[in-house]
Amino acid sequence: MPGSFTKLAIRVKNNINQIPELERVEMTEHWTEEEKIPIKTSTPTPVVAPKDEKKDKKKGGAKDATAPAEEEKKAETPVPEEQKYEMKTRKKERTSDVPFKTVSHAIPPEMKTQYKNLENQLMIDDRKILDLKEAKYMLESFTLELKNAIDQYGNLGPYVDPAVKAKL
Repeated sequence: MPGSFTKLAIRVKNNINQIPELERVEMTEHWTEEEKIPIKTSTPTPVVAPKDEKKDKKKGGAKDATAPAEEEKKAETPVPEEQKYEMKTRKKERTSDVPFKTVSHAIPPEMKTQYKNLENQLMIDDRKILDLKEAKYMLESFTLELKNAIDQYGNLGPYVDPAVKAKL
């Protein structure tokens, strides 16, 4: 309909976990409508025709008595005028609530903090495991280098006592 429009009013609030959620939705429709309003007219007073006595005397008889009474009734009843209407345009609006259902998949801030602390603790535990693996690797590398160094063809072989060499 031309000249009509719709507004949507949305109210959002933060819940206890500071997560925004939809609280209320209203739809307001605005339109213009033309109405026929009857115009009040003043009712005319009946005009009584003056009696013409000359005509009554000429006709004479019993018919003369009923004829003027009929003429008076006709003269007294007003002719109904055609009803006139005025067209007015009125602006109208209708507001209604829009039903909705919200589902929030957001994580509350306290839960986020809890998860972050848990992740940090897991990273510390992972770092401990990786540091232990690295220390074991370094120890194994050192023992293999020492074994090669004290071997008979190694750099330290001639300087190490054969009794200690067997233990190493």
